[in-house]
Amino acid sequence: MDSVRKNNQTKNFIHLLQGALVCNKIPELESPDWAQLFYLSKLHNVVSLGYESMKRMPVEDGPDQELRKRWKYENDQCTFQCIYQQAALEELKECFEREQIPVILLKGAVLREYYPREDLRTMSDLDILIRKEDIPRIRPLFLRMGYQAKSIDKRNEDIYTRDECVTLEVHRELLWRQDAWNEYFGHVWERTEKLPGYNWVQIMNPKDFYFHLLGHMIQHMHNGGIGIKAFLDIKIFQEQNREKLETNEFQDTLKAFHLERLYENIGKLFQLWEEGQTDPLMEAWTEFIMNCGAYGEVGNFIITNPAFSDFRENQRKGFRYRYIWRRLFPAYEEMKHMYPKVKKCTYFFYVGKRIYQNGIRRKKNIKREFDMIRKLESDKVEKLHRLYNDLGVPPVLSDNAKDT
Repeated sequence: MDSVRKNNQTKNFIHLLQGALVCNKIPELESPDWAQLFYLSKLHNVVSLGYESMKRMPVEDGPDQELRKRWKYENDQCTFQCIYQQAALEELKECFEREQIPVILLKGAVLREYYPREDLRTMSDLDILIRKEDIPRIRPLFLRMGYQAKSIDKRNEDIYTRDECVTLEVHRELLWRQDAWNEYFGHVWERTEKLPGYNWVQIMNPKDFYFHLLGHMIQHMHNGGIGIKAFLDIKIFQEQNREKLETNEFQDTLKAFHLERLYENIGKLFQLWEEGQTDPLMEAWTEFIMNCGAYGEVGNFIITNPAFSDFRENQRKGFRYRYIWRRLFPAYEEMKHMYPKVKKCTYFFYVGKRIYQNGIRRKKNIKREFDMIRKLESDKVEKLHRLYNDLGVPPVLSDNAKDT
């Protein structure tokens, strides 16, 4: 697809999604490639938003019947998952209330309320925050409710699954390997608000919730990138909480995390999407977002790894080996984030365990990652670092990045 046509379809995709957020609005699209728009909707996990907007189009201006049926089928699957997830969420809320265990709802469990309809905000899992001392209490409760433990005592969350529709992420800390952020959020329990009708089910205040969204976005940008849904979340939440966010305290927190420039550029990005003004930096960011999809790109993940922070084309071979070494043998501090029970004397045991588990579960992904290392070009490395620097994306914090 040539650059002009690709840029046109990007604009169409953004207008398609924005149209779904306004009641009865028919999106204004220019020569839409409906197959491409359907593909982007799936890539970014916004099938329901795209379908909601598409079905408002006059039949003669919309996709052919075959594509319309495929899109409806995918949308119906998302709707079914939403219903199942909402039922599971209500069950969890009642459980925490009954057992008097404090819990904070996170991300999609809160954001769905900000969309015109709950089913328009698809989500892969249910995220909650639990006090570390309450973790032993909740595990038997989840098992009795039919959940199976998928990943326990790793990273910053425990993962449970039930059937194919519900994945539950129980966070012990809000962000993985982000000590400064987690120090700030360490006091979040003192500032929560009770969910109406509950005493033990809580939500963050608007300021804390916004910074959690921002921190989560930055974390993903350092782990492969992030798609358009995260930006729509921020835009919708920001618009509906503008007065609560435009405070001196909010600005002070932006300064403390050196996020003033990034926050300003997020506003410019939304303005570009709304008004279509020309801005080379925002256009480059939009292209980056479109290419990332919902879960980012392996190439971006490699580039943002500290091993590639000073990559040079004539040193490609050395950097490749250095990167592989760091992936096989993470620093001890990093291993503690992945395996909280690790000790210095058991470091190599957990390294071996990690290599064995990843070799079985992620064989194809590992091969793809190594293929990307082999093909990586210096101009792409420099381009991404320059984009992040111009946007004001903070680097990986030194206390997290050292020796990794």
